[in-house]
Amino acid sequence: MHKTLSSPTPPAQRPEDAEASSPPEPSSAPRSSPVAKALQSVDWAGIAEPLKKGSARTGGLFKVLGARTGAFLAEVGTRTGTLLKKSTRRTGELLRSHRPGEHPPRDVRHAFALMLAAVPAFGLLAYTVYGQLDTGLPGPLHTAMWVLTIEVGVVGAALGALAVPVRRAVPLLHRAAQVCALAGMGVALSGLHRAAQLADTPLLVAAAVAALFAVVANVALWTTSVRAWCRAAPRD
Repeated sequence: MHKTLSSPTPPAQRPEDAEASSPPEPSSAPRSSPVAKALQSVDWAGIAEPLKKGSARTGGLFKVLGARTGAFLAEVGTRTGTLLKKSTRRTGELLRSHRPGEHPPRDVRHAFALMLAAVPAFGLLAYTVYGQLDTGLPGPLHTAMWVLTIEVGVVGAALGALAVPVRRAVPLLHRAAQVCALAGMGVALSGLHRAAQLADTPLLVAAAVAALFAVVANVALWTTSVRAWCRAAPRD
């Protein structure tokens, strides 16, 4: 008879071994981290209350600051407008004749005539200086003569244009005529300097004539009677 081979029966597993070998069940409640615990322990209501008060105070401060800034800008605009009105009124007074219909005194008529007579004198000087530009002058001297030509022409034209306002007693333009006469004397002296530098007789004569008229016009414009005639607030 043959013996049948039977497989060995595994030993029975103990309950303790089954519990140890089984995988751990996942925890249903998540564990809280230290940061979450710290955030939960913060008194957010206590922090929010000072922030609300600070925000309300800041808003009130900005409102007061905005109101004061608006009032300041309004005041500045009002004062600037008043100042501009006064300046415009004053400029208008200085630019209008203060003696309409009055006959000018003799000194004023002489100043008017001398200013008109200075125009051809400065025109002659400008023409003579312009004629020197074609004589082959060096570069820097050529530029200087060009500038002198323009200056002489501008001063002569200004003296002629300001003669009528002086006769009509326009205060601001009388001051401009005085400045222009001083400038005319300066450009005439510059013409004398260039004439001596170039040793040119026609230029010397033209500059001397222009300087003479400029001196006489200055004397006439600075006389007491002419300044009294052109005063901004004439005395009755």
